[in-house]
Amino acid sequence: MAKNNLTYSGMRSLYFALVHSHLNYCPSILNCISTQNKGKIFKIQKKAIRILSNSAYNAHTLPLFDRHKILPFDKILRQGMLHFMHSVNFEYAPKSFRNVWIKNGERNADRTLRNDDDFHLPIPRLEFFKKIPIYSLPHLWSTAGKLRFYDNKITFRRALREHLFEEIQSESNDNNQR
Repeated sequence: MAKNNLTYSGMRSLYFALVHSHLNYCPSILNCISTQNKGKIFKIQKKAIRILSNSAYNAHTLPLFDRHKILPFDKILRQGMLHFMHSVNFEYAPKSFRNVWIKNGERNADRTLRNDDDFHLPIPRLEFFKKIPIYSLPHLWSTAGKLRFYDNKITFRRALREHLFEEIQSESNDNNQR
């Protein structure tokens, strides 16, 4: 077994090679899978993080994710989707994505609105539509708060990562208080 023979850095490298690389692949599309399938994938990730940290099979994983500075599956999805929308918003995405979403200011050029810089969201008729990238990506971007104002790609990535780990810490603290 690898966990008995490898050092921590070897186990971490193995985790990133065998598990994390698959979780990071195409998060915009992975977000479309069912909640049940997301749960199955997250369970596999939690099992891997427990093996990495040499914890008990039923150890709480939020502190482990925080300690090892590894994002849980739902945060990986959000991170990838927000990276993509940052590239769309600041126009360094491929040209094929240039006119997929339009901003409210472009739709209503004759009026000044407080949400001129937000992307226009179509009104969903079905709940499933909210998972599709055409809706979920601009919706996630519009709820990103202060992160949307980082125009530099590197500072945005750092700020987003810090924000996601702060969420993990607050979730972990909430679970400890219960």
